Amino acid sequence: MLEFFFSSVHLRFQAILIPDKQRLAHDYYNQSNPDIFYYKMFYYVLRNLIEPRTAIKIYLDYKDSKYAVRMRELERVLCNHYNNTTRAQCFTAQSHQSQLI
Repeated sequence: MLEFFFSSVHLRFQAILIPDKQRLAHDYYNQSNPDIFYYKMFYYVLRNLIEPRTAIKIYLDYKDSKYAVRMRELERVLCNHYNNTTRAQCFTAQSHQSQLI
């Protein structure tokens, strides 16, 4: 699987490392909600992976009961980042049901 991933020109990998998540100031930056932090990190990773003027489907692991609202906001923010030239659609998947997540 790893060989397939790294040999494909259509697949890319990017990560953000958080050395100590206990030091994150969710009260100050994330409306006291750690889940908002994860959606912000999705944005920071995806904005560097998405090609301008494309349509993309993004599959995220189911995180919480507010996922639908947060995914629509992520779509909106990504589209704004690309001046509405890119269409991003977010979907949820259960990580235990998908071998790729």
